[in-house]
Amino acid sequence: MYKRQLQHLLAAIAETTPAFVTDDLGTVLAQNWLNVTLFGRFAGLPGLAANLVWHWFTQPAWRDRLDPKDQQQQTGLAYVADLRAVITRHGPGGPATELVERLRRASDEFRAMWERQAVAMLHCSTKVVHDERVGRLDLDCSVVLSPTGRQRMLMLKPVPGTPSAHRIAELVAAAPHKRDVVGAARSA
Repeated sequence: MYKRQLQHLLAAIAETTPAFVTDDLGTVLAQNWLNVTLFGRFAGLPGLAANLVWHWFTQPAWRDRLDPKDQQQQTGLAYVADLRAVITRHGPGGPATELVERLRRASDEFRAMWERQAVAMLHCSTKVVHDERVGRLDLDCSVVLSPTGRQRMLMLKPVPGTPSAHRIAELVAAAPHKRDVVGAARSA
């Protein structure tokens, strides 16, 4: 579930900014149509199929699409430190601990990073996305936290001075007419 106000914001920025809402574990709750166009649908998928942290550590092709090789370790460490912060806030047990245990079993890289015991709130760096339709997109990532800290909106804005805004406009112009927000519209 996510707040209806976030649905309005996702739709309002969709012509220029791919954006999505996750819970504090990285599970995608909603996406605007531009985010779906660039990255595929995650919102509403069952289980770990909707979780971005799971994809990061279990699907190397996914991370290669989002970050240059030289930035991937930094991003992975940020995901791990954030999960540790979530467990610190909510206490042991529950969905966060279950996700960590599954990641520890599935990924040697995650397990090694987890053992570092870093704790930090999620931050998001500039992403370099390679889209087969329009080419390279340089996108600054901003994270907006809900007051409770359990939901986050991540917005991927074109980096000023790059051709990314023009390339996003090309995607918008070529997009089908149906431009909805993907995800459940129930209030939380």
